[in-house]
Formats: sequence, structure tokens, C-alpha cells
Amino acid sequence: MKHQIIIGIDPAYRQNGFGLCVRDLESKSLCFYPIKDFLTFILTFECAFLKKDVPTLVVVENSNLQNANFKNTAKNAKVGFAMGLSVGKNQAISELVCQWLKALDLPNLEVLEVSPQAKGGKLDNKQFQWLCQAEGIKEVFGYKGLVKDQ
Repeated sequence: MKHQIIIGIDPAYRQNGFGLCVRDLESKSLCFYPIKDFLTFILTFECAFLKKDVPTLVVVENSNLQNANFKNTAKNAKVGFAMGLSVGKNQAISELVCQWLKALDLPNLEVLEVSPQAKGGKLDNKQFQWLCQAEGIKEVFGYKGLVKDQ
């Protein structure tokens, strides 16, 4: 299936944690959308971001694929517990997003899960501009530059 739309989703459990980016290969545009929470994502995704009969690839950063809790990086047990809890929440929400997208069972929708490690690090602003130019992207909407949670 040749995709016309590519949607990237970086789910997180915290408030305003979902990152969503839509790339339209036809109009050569890239749009970033902040999504408030999981419920908002579920209620708006299908009607706001999926177009009927348009081949769409959804790429989801699924932290459950990496299955790590980074407990050895904490300076004390309390911090380690909080980090583990946060990672566990993100693993769960990532898995729920992937399961829900697959359950839609739409003929023009392909879901690709990627681990955080396989996705790689965040791009700085210069790298982002270079990538947009290299990919022929003509318009970018909603990009706030490199921020911690984008």
C-alpha cells in the first residue's frame, strides 16, 4: 500500500503528553498537534486525522517494545520508584494506543510500532530544518522547536 498520509504518535500518560504529527505527502505539509490526554486522542483521532479511502501509515512510539524501566539511573530508591512508575504508565498507554489503532481494522490504515531506541533521539532545530528541506516539505504547522516533551 502506498501511503498518502503518515501520522506519527508519541503517546505518554502525563497530561498533554501525546505528541502527534501528520505528514501529507500530496500537499507536502507537516502539522504538529498537541493532544491533551488518552481520552481526547480516542475521541478525536478517527474523525479528525483519518481520511476515508486515503492510504495512511500510523507510526507509534511504543515504549512497551523496549521494556526497560531505567531503575539503575536513579540516585535513590524514591526517585527510582517514581521513574519506574512513570515508565510503566507510558508502556501501558503506548500499548493501548497500538491495540486500539489495530482494532479499528480499517482497510487503508497500516500501523507500525517502533521502540524508543529504534526511533532514535530528538532532532535539534537545525536538523529538523535540514530534514524538512531534504524531504521536500513545503509547509510546517504547529512546530515549537526542540522542547523536552515534543
